[in-house]
Amino acid sequence: MFSDALADLGEVELVLYPIDGELEEHLSELPAWRSYAEELSRHIFMIANKAGVESFEIMNLSANGPLSRRLPWMYNGSVIPSFAGVEMAVDMASGNGPYCELIAKGKMVLFAGWDGALSLVVGPDVLEEVECFDRFLVGFRFLSLDLETFEPEGLVEKSADRTFWSDVASVVDGVTLVVEHWAHGLHGKRWFRVTADNLDMIAADMSVGSMVEVFVNPVEEKAVELGERNYFAFRSPFTPGELDCVPVYDEEGLSAAFRNGFTELVRDDLLPVMSAVVPGECGVVRARWEENRGMV
Repeated sequence: MFSDALADLGEVELVLYPIDGELEEHLSELPAWRSYAEELSRHIFMIANKAGVESFEIMNLSANGPLSRRLPWMYNGSVIPSFAGVEMAVDMASGNGPYCELIAKGKMVLFAGWDGALSLVVGPDVLEEVECFDRFLVGFRFLSLDLETFEPEGLVEKSADRTFWSDVASVVDGVTLVVEHWAHGLHGKRWFRVTADNLDMIAADMSVGSMVEVFVNPVEEKAVELGERNYFAFRSPFTPGELDCVPVYDEEGLSAAFRNGFTELVRDDLLPVMSAVVPGECGVVRARWEENRGMV
């Protein structure tokens, strides 16, 4: 997973975890979490400083639960100051999303573990100094790092450039939905009905690093079979612009969706007619997304 980022680092993973077993179970629900989080932040800052880290790149961003807010800089490929990365890492350890990998190429990789833990990979010279840190609430565990690489197949290589949006413009006569995946997970997407009138505005609103998928006339016309697949439900009619959407997994969810006016159903395993990744500066596509995943 981290093969590129770890190319210049060692083969040891440092896990920082709460010594208190209750904190592992209840995380930020306990008053003691604040003290643990402060010590955790302090250790990560010290390690980052010793490794010479000034900034982190956000990669593999994931939002599996509802977010209280989404910050403008929160997207795949975004480069943030080291202090912002540490704050984001501690939030991940507390059980609050979104989750991601924070990468300082050749210096440090930081990602969330389980039960309040964080994992760091740094060079061996930094690890030697880490063992001298004073520890009260935070435990240190050293693990051998599994560097076995996994390369996803079928990455989206097309850029969401002018040519792409020109292609989208050619299919907006019916009900055309654009899905922006700004993060992995159910809550990492935004839905839009695109028309000739709002196409330019929607294109400009896409975040750098997002994957954009396009679906043409995707509404399910026949009776749904919930036992075989899941659905996304939308309000009827589809109005141009950003859309509200609820996932439907069972009969109870379907009834609730219908009661609230979400009567237009789209299968969650439909494949897009086209997909692309929003480029960054100079038209470079940095984020890695797999194609033909359906809309999940």
